[in-house]
Amino acid sequence: WLEPELDDEAMAEAAAAAGGDGDGDAVPSWPSVGQQVWSHSAMAIQSVPSSYMFLFGGQNAPRRYNNAVSVFDTGRNKWETPKTITGAPPPAREDSPFGYDDSTKCLVLFGGWRQKWLDDVWTLNVAGICGPPYAVNAIEPQSGPYTGQAPVMITGLLFSESNV
Repeated sequence: WLEPELDDEAMAEAAAAAGGDGDGDAVPSWPSVGQQVWSHSAMAIQSVPSSYMFLFGGQNAPRRYNNAVSVFDTGRNKWETPKTITGAPPPAREDSPFGYDDSTKCLVLFGGWRQKWLDDVWTLNVAGICGPPYAVNAIEPQSGPYTGQAPVMITGLLFSESNV
């Protein structure tokens, strides 16, 4: 496990919550998702400028299932309920396998349990929340025209070097 990097303000908040003074007396803790939940589905998606973790469903009391979606922004170290989700959500459940289709930017939820095994499939488009897993910082030369075999250099975050 890695401890999340926190800025000075977040460190002070975490220390105050733990009874410290912000000078290293208290160890910062992970932010709360807002409610106790178990048997949920979770999926991390790499994105720029920060990655996200999606949490769906589970139980928040014995035999009390939910169909809530929460998103953890790793850059801000904060849980949120997304406001960009549209359409009817799947029925509440637990133990649902979760996958991510990078080509459509959709989370794919299959089945799960709610007093019986479910065999349905649901998708959630998260393109409005997650950006691509890369970012273009610069293109050289900065002006054209570009023709034929003219070399162009593209630099950015999470690129790998290749000759195309």
